[in-house]
Amino acid sequence: MTNIPSGTISFLFTDVEGSTKKWQADRARMASDLETHDGIMRAAIAHNGGYVFSTAGDSFSAAFSSPASALETVLEAQRGLSEASWSTDGLKVRMAIHVGDADERDGDYFGPTLNRAARLLSTGHGGQVLVSGVARGLLGDATAVTFLDMGVHRLKDIEGGEHIFQVVATGLGEHFPPLRSLDAQPNNLPSSLSSFVGRHDEVSLVSKLVADNRLVTVVGPGGVGKTRLAVEVGAGKLGDFSDGVWLVELGAVSDPDLVILEILGQLLLSTPMSTEPLDALLSQLGRRSVLLILDNCEQVVARVASITRRVLESAVGVHILATSRVPLNLAGESVWTLPPMAAGVSIGSDAVRLFIERSPSGFDFGGKGIEAVTRICRRLDGLPLAIELASARLRSLSLDDLERRLDDRLKLLAGSDVTALPHHRTLAATVEWSYGLLDEQTRELYRRLSVFGGSFNLEAAESVGSSQRIDTGDVIALLDQLVSHSLLFVDRSHGATRYRMLETIRSHARMRLEESGDDAHSAMLEWAVTLARAASPELQGRNQQAWIDRLVLEVDNLRETLAWSITHDPERGLALVSPLASFWWMHGADHSGTSAFRSTSFLAEGANWSKRMLESAGPGAHPKARARALMALGGLLQLRLGEFRDALTGLQESTRLFERLGERRGEGWSTFYMG
Repeated sequence: MTNIPSGTISFLFTDVEGSTKKWQADRARMASDLETHDGIMRAAIAHNGGYVFSTAGDSFSAAFSSPASALETVLEAQRGLSEASWSTDGLKVRMAIHVGDADERDGDYFGPTLNRAARLLSTGHGGQVLVSGVARGLLGDATAVTFLDMGVHRLKDIEGGEHIFQVVATGLGEHFPPLRSLDAQPNNLPSSLSSFVGRHDEVSLVSKLVADNRLVTVVGPGGVGKTRLAVEVGAGKLGDFSDGVWLVELGAVSDPDLVILEILGQLLLSTPMSTEPLDALLSQLGRRSVLLILDNCEQVVARVASITRRVLESAVGVHILATSRVPLNLAGESVWTLPPMAAGVSIGSDAVRLFIERSPSGFDFGGKGIEAVTRICRRLDGLPLAIELASARLRSLSLDDLERRLDDRLKLLAGSDVTALPHHRTLAATVEWSYGLLDEQTRELYRRLSVFGGSFNLEAAESVGSSQRIDTGDVIALLDQLVSHSLLFVDRSHGATRYRMLETIRSHARMRLEESGDDAHSAMLEWAVTLARAASPELQGRNQQAWIDRLVLEVDNLRETLAWSITHDPERGLALVSPLASFWWMHGADHSGTSAFRSTSFLAEGANWSKRMLESAGPGAHPKARARALMALGGLLQLRLGEFRDALTGLQESTRLFERLGERRGEGWSTFYMG
């Protein structure tokens, strides 16, 4: 063709799968087959008006003026390849189509669009044809072709996910192994619930810091976006660490002793039951290449620092990225402060883009609307959480009303604590302002839901949220109000609808709960006891795994309730630890078939809660509750942890208590465990 495509270009990238092995096996036959391959590819590209700008090795890179022409090329080429005569067992060629802008110089193309096309191609398999989300949108309903939705995938060195589709047509293969995207790399990073806006420079900078330093701590005030930044950096590092990128969320962990257990649990590591958890972690990490993200460390910073120091000393392949409101203060730590988006807030800045992105769909920012948004973002100091909360108000307010109300409320609260950082005062004002827009019934539910330490489902919300003023049937409508005000978020990442509060919002809600004197924690304890009692028999039946999975989702909520019960209602708390003992034991079990090994993280945690609850309740607690707790602690947890002397002492007492109560079944089980 005489004209080189320019402007918005459709790119076709191809390469031969397994070509290196074929060259090594028989050079002469491979040369013959590659000549056949090249002829088919060039003929198909030329026939559809394409321009070949690169043929490195056995690959082709071609540009087209339309995605339809690129699609016709791959159909023609794949059919030609399938019908060709080969010297070997044939060549399988993977192909990818992506559309975007690019810089053209001397007949070649450069820019991010080509990088994304190359990464898209790298996820495919021989004979497979993939198209990007933007290409799929432009192709519309192509004749004789269907597009199989492969989902959104993360690509190495490419910001954000890519929605990938597979072309299905007569003469093309349909069934292939899973795509080779970064999602196939070992990790536990959460799927993003919303788009990641801006912060390109910050992501690049922290990514470089992580590559050059084994310990990087991102610090900043609550709501500035530390967690989201860390997850984005981690996603970009998938593939750089052979044993994966692992996120350990510590925001709900208040007991320093649970930090190491949380890390072990997230890394899915098994430990010998005679080994201390930290020693087991150091032993297994010593052989691994891992990026460990420790998120929200501030409330347990001393313990996190101690564990981090030991890990970095003994495991040379491990890098750690921490987020905290304060540094870990360790030698070799690279501390970087994440600034708000306030610096340089202007039309087109990241802060303004975030506000518009999070605003209600279809909202009209015409006229001087963008200027008003810019002023609002400046008033909010560019804090992402504050911006998201404010933009959500556009469901019911105009921009002018929003700006006026925001000004008044910020003036009212900005000076309430002269010792607090300005960003903290601004964020508190924003959350308080959103709280003030709720009716009294919704405020009460907001306060009561703050007792959850993690995400929760509708059933839990109804149980804990109901009160003298809130009927169970009203809860779902009130939840919707909280979601619409961005004070509660919907989480469907576990296959079912759950709700969660951001950490900063939960802190505000708990402050308001304490001020109200509402006894929501007792309702939370009753919900937890009911759940544990329902789970106890199911953990012994054919639905065992389903109930283990369900309780895993509630672990942070159970921890929160156990901690409150120890201080406020330990006798009632005994009714919670007894039925949960089977869960701590079963989820802590190593299922490899090697009985000498147990994952001590859950076993030790369950034993720790049981001991503390028994100590707090004291020997004067209800004898049946105490006997059951002692039996569960000794027979299911301490026995597996190798704490034989303590287990025997507790079981002897539980046997005596059951005998005195005439509880023959309990007496029998305690005697069995003693034996």
